Amino acid sequence: MVSLNSKTQTRTKNEDKHDERFSKLASLKDVLHLLMQMLLAETVDDANVLVIGAGAGPELLYLAEVFPKYRFSVVEPDKNMLDVCVQKCEQYKILSRCTFHDGPLQTLAGNKRFDVATSILVSHYLADEATKCAYFADIASRLLSNGLLIGADLVTHVALDNVSSLLNVWKRTMDYANAPVPPHVPAISPQELRNIVTEGGFEQPIIFYQALLINAWFARKREN
Repeated sequence: MVSLNSKTQTRTKNEDKHDERFSKLASLKDVLHLLMQMLLAETVDDANVLVIGAGAGPELLYLAEVFPKYRFSVVEPDKNMLDVCVQKCEQYKILSRCTFHDGPLQTLAGNKRFDVATSILVSHYLADEATKCAYFADIASRLLSNGLLIGADLVTHVALDNVSSLLNVWKRTMDYANAPVPPHVPAISPQELRNIVTEGGFEQPIIFYQALLINAWFARKREN
């Protein structure tokens, strides 16, 4: 397997643009990925993992290296990002362990059930609470009994007297990295997010990582 630190001579314009944009934020990503590895340490060795909103595939590539028997179903509605993800999977020699779906989760056909799902910085793009609940219910329906969901979302109602000051730091961080700022940051609290996830069919989410507006959490599928 190609090391995550190795460099390749074959690159594309999409890859170069993406890697340059997010390289300055690598430390935020690295901590999140390490903690995801710890959460998954007791999962079955040959887990089937649903990666939703994979983007260029950062968590996919990391998990594929540390869990060499995992297999991945990759969902990404942005065709350009999916192309980058496929190219990276080819470079890291994990294409045979992956299937790819060009479209949103609700258009993924089939009745395959997964041990694990990841949803990293996806749900804050969804328009309202009902849409978010339906999204998490869709994920729950695709997980095996006691399946694990690892999520990360933007929240703004945090335990601070002046939320706008935190938003300013977030915007400065994105500007520093020349990274795009989402078109809107949802006015949602960690507790409101927990309520949405549980209504979607999961046990109470547990937050395991926070960086500025990013709250990362995990939850088990709730058994009826």
